[in-house]
Amino acid sequence: MRSLFLNNNINNDYYSAAALNALILYNSGLTFNDVREKIRTEFREDILEEELFSIIDCHKDVCSFLKYRKKFTFLPKDTIKEKLFYHQQKYLFKFHSLKLNKLSKNFLGIKEYLLDVYNNCPEQLFMDGPRCSNSVVPSVSFERIRDEDNIVIPLAKLALRLAKNNRERHPIVQNFMLVNDNETIAVEVPVYLYPNEAPELELKSALSGHIDVLQIKNNKVIILDYKPDVRYNKKSSDNQVFLYKMALSKRTGIPQENIKCACFDDNDYFEVVKNHEIHY
Repeated sequence: MRSLFLNNNINNDYYSAAALNALILYNSGLTFNDVREKIRTEFREDILEEELFSIIDCHKDVCSFLKYRKKFTFLPKDTIKEKLFYHQQKYLFKFHSLKLNKLSKNFLGIKEYLLDVYNNCPEQLFMDGPRCSNSVVPSVSFERIRDEDNIVIPLAKLALRLAKNNRERHPIVQNFMLVNDNETIAVEVPVYLYPNEAPELELKSALSGHIDVLQIKNNKVIILDYKPDVRYNKKSSDNQVFLYKMALSKRTGIPQENIKCACFDDNDYFEVVKNHEIHY
């Protein structure tokens, strides 16, 4: 079995898929020997130890979890917890217990909520009623703050090299960030808001939704929504992430001023704020 990696350019699609899968497997907690065996099985190619560490070095600036990976020994089954919810459609909720424990010290409400919804999600609330994705916040206008240097952009760009079609984009970006990003703690997080918790919304029943990506960064909780062509998809996505913010604040007890929300794709990142509300 020949080695794929030393004789191919990283821009080659097949090389890239094998290399990025090796990176994901390594950051998931597998040993080099386990990574090598899985790459052999899936791609019918070999990978040498120095090649794996060359891949790691190549992507260390974007895939920031690598600094944790070098410090800790862990197994995938003990680190990433997941549960498939059938909330009108399938949602694979996942959280990274190692990063959650490390990053949530100032946001214990996040940790408590993620563990609670994992074990005791009130699933009936998600079966009917309004959704964050098709609701609006009345009498509120939003503005966007573009951050063209946000690390989420190259993370998404790298992840999308693994997507074979448009349907795969969402889960691939989410999983890639959960495994490889230093600040992403959970994906597809179920959230909900009762009518009495937000009377200004004039809800008749509970509002629900699923947060694409949840981070803790710079002592803030960050809600991220992945939207292809996000710069052209403004009104619905801005309302959606702000409703996520309202719901998460109520579920965790974290004040809204400590929660940021943003939309992104592989070209843009926009923080969404109420008009005249600027975060620093």
